[in-house]
Amino acid sequence: MSEGDEGAALGGLEVWKRELNCKAEALVLEVFPRKGREMDDLMKSQFGMDRLPEIMAGSINSDTLRQRRNLMSCCSTSAEKVGDADNQDEISILCNKKLVEMNDLAMQLLHEMCENAGLLKKWLGFLIPRMEGGNNFGVSVQLKTLNEVCSVRKSTAVALQLLSRYYAMRAESIKKLLKHPGIEDYIFLIQSIDRRHFITIRIIVMALRNNYFGLNDHFLKNLELIRNPRSDNTQYLY
Repeated sequence: MSEGDEGAALGGLEVWKRELNCKAEALVLEVFPRKGREMDDLMKSQFGMDRLPEIMAGSINSDTLRQRRNLMSCCSTSAEKVGDADNQDEISILCNKKLVEMNDLAMQLLHEMCENAGLLKKWLGFLIPRMEGGNNFGVSVQLKTLNEVCSVRKSTAVALQLLSRYYAMRAESIKKLLKHPGIEDYIFLIQSIDRRHFITIRIIVMALRNNYFGLNDHFLKNLELIRNPRSDNTQYLY
């Protein structure tokens, strides 16, 4: 690579770093408090506890109960097993649509937080200088901040996996109900899965709210040290 090409590459990197810096600071200072308020509003509206009866009304719908009654009738009048493929081909069970809508929205919010945390992680990585013999207090603030961002990103990824497992768990319970329609406990199991998942979504959105406000607060208190870790005007880490 010629000196001209190398200089152009370095210049392009610096431009990208400046753009990244602007995006990251706008995130923590402007976007995060707005997103925190948005999560708080969602906790009181779409994810409010007063929606639980509405969500549970769609847990075991009339279509599911009708299929169960038909299968119980089939069991009493036919020698065929309920689990046969011929019987299963005729069965179509609806999901809990309102809960699925909530789940999809929560996953969208989690994806957004993952992307935001990834951008901050990249930004902090460029800001952290080499550790030296002294005056590393500001660097330690940067490293603590990076650890907090990584922790938020990791917990967000775990929450995404948790929401994804809901479908497999519920489908397996529906399958067991249709295979053994005479066991009423499977109805209560499905209702329990839906109720628990509704609460799980609320907890996840609450954690998103706390993370947005928490990161915003941390950056507000330590932004100067994060920007300039080796400045002479050190301050306490909050």
